[in-house]
Amino acid sequence: RDTVYVMAPGADQEAVARSLADTVEAIQEYVPGYRIRSEPLFDDDGKVTVFVEVEGAGDFLPVYAGNLDIMTSAAVRVGEEIALQLPKLKAAASSPLPLGEAGRRPDGPRTGEGASRG
Repeated sequence: RDTVYVMAPGADQEAVARSLADTVEAIQEYVPGYRIRSEPLFDDDGKVTVFVEVEGAGDFLPVYAGNLDIMTSAAVRVGEEIALQLPKLKAAASSPLPLGEAGRRPDGPRTGEGASRG
C-alpha cells in the first residue's frame, strides 16, 4: 500500500478524479493488481491524497510483493515501447550522413586527408 500526495491548488476535482480513473485503467493493462483504495481526498490547501495498492500476481513472489511486480511490469512495458521504435532507429542509422559530414572525424580532417603513410 502506498499514499500519493499531489499539490494541485485550484484544480477541478471532477477532472482530477476522471484523470485518476483513466490512469489507473491504463496501469491495470500491464499491472492487473493495481487499484486505488478510495476516491481521491481534496483538502482546502489544494493537496490531493490518493491511497493505492498493488497486489502481486503471486507467480514467483508472494502477492504482498506487488511493488516488485509493478517495477518488473513497468520495465517490460518500457522495453516493449523501445522495441516499437527500433525500426525507425535502424532506418536512421543506415541512412547516409548529410553531405559534408561523411568521413569527417569530429575533431580532425576527413578520412584520408593529412594522414601520414609510413
